[in-house]
Amino acid sequence: VWFLSGERFEGPVHVNFNLQIDGDPRFGGEVRAGGGLTEKTGSNPIFEQGYELNVPTIPLPADSYPTDTIKPAAESGGLALPVLSGNDAEYEIDLDYYGPGLLAYRGYEGGTWSAWSAQHDISALNGAIYSPEPLRLSGVLDGQVTIGVEGNVYVVDDILYDGVAPGSTPPSGCDDVLGIIADGDFVIAYEPPNYNDCMFYGVAMALEKNIEAEDYMHHAPRGAMEMYGGIIADYSSHFGQYDNDGNLISGYTRDFNWDARMLTMPPPFFPLTGRYLILSWEEVVPPEV
Repeated sequence: VWFLSGERFEGPVHVNFNLQIDGDPRFGGEVRAGGGLTEKTGSNPIFEQGYELNVPTIPLPADSYPTDTIKPAAESGGLALPVLSGNDAEYEIDLDYYGPGLLAYRGYEGGTWSAWSAQHDISALNGAIYSPEPLRLSGVLDGQVTIGVEGNVYVVDDILYDGVAPGSTPPSGCDDVLGIIADGDFVIAYEPPNYNDCMFYGVAMALEKNIEAEDYMHHAPRGAMEMYGGIIADYSSHFGQYDNDGNLISGYTRDFNWDARMLTMPPPFFPLTGRYLILSWEEVVPPEV
């Protein structure tokens, strides 16, 4: 994974391998890498708070998987969705389907979508939602919740916080916070709402492989992937493809912004080990076998 021209990272960044630069990305916070620095010829990265190399690597938190904490919590005061049948089964959640703080879900199995569920008041839940199937997700969150998913999570439209102007960092008085833990990939879906920019507010952790834009190596450029919160990948992060001159030819440029509220108000039941994992994008290299 390379950090590229036009990309912006506000907040602490940690990678467990080499820090790889191609062009002039800008880092507004401290940068740490478990390996060395690799720069392609002509690169001119901007490190506003410097960088540190050959630092200790950071493992993923203990008890990270949805079945460790999210599922038990969802079954005792949260929202635990039932198992569906069929290899193509999946769920969809709209965080404000019935209005602010009132989510709904529907299931897909046997080639058919069910009707949307009755409304679920997020404030009445204990903060945990569990899906035993892959999940499509969209909407505006009014509340505090962590969603644990068996399989991939697909962001099918912007995911925003209620009362926060899209494209701005949540202010200190905002009390909305979202965590997503995928026992699979975290994917920005290639669907019409995401063809021109995509915004994601929250902290996402992909436990099995990638955080990526779907089909990022094809189709016309899609603008910017704006994130306000944190991203943690077990393996790597892929959002766009560039030509030799540093021009985006498919996918997104990355514009990742740190949500400092996470230091004192992390998502409920979200696994923590330190400020880099909870607050920043992470590339964790798989162990050698």
